[in-house]
Amino acid sequence: MNRWPVKIGLAVVLLGVGFGAIVAVDRLGWINGSAAGNGTPSAAVRACPHGMPDAKCPFCDESLIDSMGFCQGHSVPEALCTSCWPAVKVAFKAVGDWCVGHSRPESQCELCNPGALSKFAPGDAETAAPPPAASGSVPPPPEPLLSGEDTPRHLRHANVTCNTQKLRVQFTTPEIAKAAGIKVEKVAERPVSQSVSAPAELHYDANRHARLKPRTGGIVHEVKAALGDTVAAGQVLAVLEAAELSQRKAEYLRLYREAQAAEKLVRQLEAWHRRMNDMEVRLTGNSYLESLSLVKLAEENFNREESLIARGATSKRELMDAQSAMVRARNMVSENERKLKLFGIDSETLKNLTPEQVATLDGQGSTSEQPVLEAQRSVSVLAAQRRAAHDQLRVLGLDPPAIQKVVDEEDTSGLLAVTAPFAGVIIDRQCTQGEMKTGDNVLFAIADISLMWAILDVREADLPRIRMGQPAILELAGLRGQRFAGIVTWLSTQVDRRTRTLKARVTVDNPDGLLRAGMYGSAEVTIRDRANSLVVPREALQWDGCCNLVFVRHSDLLYEPRKVKLGYETDRFYLVDSGLRAGEEVVTTGSFLMKTEIMKGNIGAGCCEVEPGVD
Repeated sequence: MNRWPVKIGLAVVLLGVGFGAIVAVDRLGWINGSAAGNGTPSAAVRACPHGMPDAKCPFCDESLIDSMGFCQGHSVPEALCTSCWPAVKVAFKAVGDWCVGHSRPESQCELCNPGALSKFAPGDAETAAPPPAASGSVPPPPEPLLSGEDTPRHLRHANVTCNTQKLRVQFTTPEIAKAAGIKVEKVAERPVSQSVSAPAELHYDANRHARLKPRTGGIVHEVKAALGDTVAAGQVLAVLEAAELSQRKAEYLRLYREAQAAEKLVRQLEAWHRRMNDMEVRLTGNSYLESLSLVKLAEENFNREESLIARGATSKRELMDAQSAMVRARNMVSENERKLKLFGIDSETLKNLTPEQVATLDGQGSTSEQPVLEAQRSVSVLAAQRRAAHDQLRVLGLDPPAIQKVVDEEDTSGLLAVTAPFAGVIIDRQCTQGEMKTGDNVLFAIADISLMWAILDVREADLPRIRMGQPAILELAGLRGQRFAGIVTWLSTQVDRRTRTLKARVTVDNPDGLLRAGMYGSAEVTIRDRANSLVVPREALQWDGCCNLVFVRHSDLLYEPRKVKLGYETDRFYLVDSGLRAGEEVVTTGSFLMKTEIMKGNIGAGCCEVEPGVD
């Protein structure tokens, strides 16, 4: 089958006006007059715009796709296999067909586009013979080149095997082109704002919304706030009579007093212990000096007795008594010296010790420290118990001045105040005077309504474009005609399995109090704010069955079909990511006619598949 006819003559009718047109293939450049007489491409044609040698570029020479066969290892045509031919990566990147995340062409990336390789599967009439059909059976239809994806048509990637861009539409005469009513418009950059819409529901700011319960059970003694009141932080809303609070106060007061008494006893015992130690040390010092004096006298008496015994003036018994007294005196000195050293007095001090210095001796005597240690332990235990009782009063809601009042005034009343944790509005009240409430009962609900949260359900398809910090505009069903500005401050990390939506939070100021929790509406999150973008009119875009096309005007007679990669769409135009340049002229009125003529030339040619019944 001849896939690329050199020239096709067609007769078409547009808006009731008859004219003739020519749809031709420009593979040899005959329309622009660039072909040589022998069919050899000129130098301009040989220059590959995809950065590859002209003889090896499958985008410039589609015959390579058929001649090189199919790569069974990677399930793509050999000429398009970036694993076997890494050089072809340059060409894919040049046409904008490249998945950066997985380092492969976007049109071949099964991770991003499941089923993307199915269009390359061999088995059609040109790559492999179909299996023999059973007698009387109908052969199966060929596999489609495009997978049945749910991606919007304007966001689909161009088919790299499609050669529509090689065709040209040329009118035979200027009169026919004029009669066809062809209109063009220049491609231009303009500031574009882009937003994502999502349903929204208002909630109180969870950081400024509280449901107040009493710290302990009791009877409501007094209610000081009504539903709808605006209250300040710390304002008393209700007072309860709580028996537990009275008991905790009494316990704290008892422990406080006992701790004071124990501390006083410790101080007294420490003073007594110091006095006993000082007394013992100094008495021992006096005894030491006295024993030194006795030693001196005993030695003098012994010397005298020795001289008398030599003259026969005394008895031997008297000499022995004097010697015994001298030994006892020396032993007493040694004993006192040993005790003083045990008390911590050094030898140098003892050598020079005088009666005046005895009163200043400072050492550790032998008096037992056990009474002092017992008293100190009691103080430690009572201090820990008092701290625990103090913390229990804090848990029950008493501030430091109120706890000090328990000590100063011996206040053991059970009146417990319920206060507002922050400034706000009473949005619920569930208590009356005389009621018995437990710690599980909610008495009040308070909210700061100056700031509200709008919780959005963002579609899964819009997730890549939503970011924290983006501005949002909120419109509510109950406040038609009014719009409220906010900021995206949180994005959930989990998509709802049932609705396939992601929760997002928009923080909205509510200075006038118009916003109410539970309101429904919609939010427009601005993801592009007046950024200059290349745009093309909606009527210029055509779908030929596998690619998004526009027709670029070269002259009044010649028009080129151009593959384009599109982005955001509005009711009037598409944003162009690639395929066009600013200043080029594209066909608006008449583009469908040109697409129809190209489809006539392509049907059955095998370059792309046409969706039946779809424009």
